[in-house]
Amino acid sequence: RAEVLLRYLLTSNKTLLANAVTALPGEPLIDYLMGRRDYTEGRFAEALPRLQATVTALADVDATGDRAYVPWVRREAAHLVAKSLWALRDYRAAADAFRFVAGLTPYTGDRMRHLDWAERCEWTLARALPEPTKGPSKN
Repeated sequence: RAEVLLRYLLTSNKTLLANAVTALPGEPLIDYLMGRRDYTEGRFAEALPRLQATVTALADVDATGDRAYVPWVRREAAHLVAKSLWALRDYRAAADAFRFVAGLTPYTGDRMRHLDWAERCEWTLARALPEPTKGPSKN
């Protein structure tokens, strides 16, 4: 597993990442890397299911030994889920996602930052303009 991932991490070559998907089906770290790539390229809707799958898959993984990265990757994937939802203007889901991330982090500053983003989502929802109408009736 490490060799396949290391080749991609050292080069950021998209083909190597695609090869890793084939070589390691169902590997949460691959879903994270694919979702992160989609996110950084502005494809938020495509990133969302991969990142959500990562958060779910890593929920019960033993984070010891060679899996010590699990809490960090899960937290970062959850953070990108929240930011993707914000970018997609799903502010209610984004607020919940930011609060979820705040509950994952052991760092006070990080927790406060995510709670602040949840409040921004709530503020945006509270000040949302009504949906535009189709215009005046012709009757």
